[in-house]
Amino acid sequence: MFLDFEASSLSPGSWPVEIGYAWIEANRVRSRATLIAPRPDWSMADWSETTARVHGIPLAAIRAGDPAARVAAETDGFARFVVVSENPERAQRWLDRLRAARGPRVLVRPLRQALRERLDDTGASAAARALLRSAALPRAGADAERMARAWLVATRVFGLAA
Repeated sequence: MFLDFEASSLSPGSWPVEIGYAWIEANRVRSRATLIAPRPDWSMADWSETTARVHGIPLAAIRAGDPAARVAAETDGFARFVVVSENPERAQRWLDRLRAARGPRVLVRPLRQALRERLDDTGASAAARALLRSAALPRAGADAERMARAWLVATRVFGLAA
């Protein structure tokens, strides 16, 4: 499972505003992205207009998003997958904040580590370069799809099952 978030800011108390995740099924990339309405206990002090200009999601759209509890319930199925992200520390923080009081904890691993475990150094480096070259809007769904497509291409090139 390839995971990405957009967030309210980069402050320690920031909260997720969008989740994007992608997976490979029958050699095709599938994905989902959802705006997350903030929980009442998520502080608006951790909202940044500067960050909002980067991801392009206005606060009004976020407030109209799916309730955080519903989005958290959708992530229960992540426990069946190895979940990877290009920025696992931040993804873990925002997934934990989203899933607060839900169990079991879903661990987020570094994408590069997963690539190195699956491919040799040459293949992992090629996939990493492909990720760096691929342009994506700073949105969670697009970033998750970009990771999944790079994985799919790299595993096909090396004759591995996705």
